[in-house]
Amino acid sequence: MAATGLTGAAAITAALAFLGGPAGMLGGIAVLSLTGLIADALTKVGLEDLLTAIYCQRPKSRPHGKLLEEIEKLSLFDGDIKERLQMTVTEGCGCATARAVDMNDITRDAGNLPFRKQL
Repeated sequence: MAATGLTGAAAITAALAFLGGPAGMLGGIAVLSLTGLIADALTKVGLEDLLTAIYCQRPKSRPHGKLLEEIEKLSLFDGDIKERLQMTVTEGCGCATARAVDMNDITRDAGNLPFRKQL
């Protein structure tokens, strides 16, 4: 908005029109919405894989009870992730795949997600 030299509602209108290209303001709103959905999907996929890899290694050095308390205190909005992490700690679910996958593979694969190809 600083690039337009405008302030207030005019700046917002100009920025949305710029983002939308030939589709104008509505296209700009669509671009922002799509960007939010992509960021949300990448965050969920990457965060869950990262936390699973971490909690597969931690039971070796800390008691299960402490880890379960720690997982319960995590501020995650998706309760399913907490349940899967608790299963990882108690039963070792997901640890075989977490050990086989290097964290560099996870970040490299984030660019090859199916929804990314639709852009």
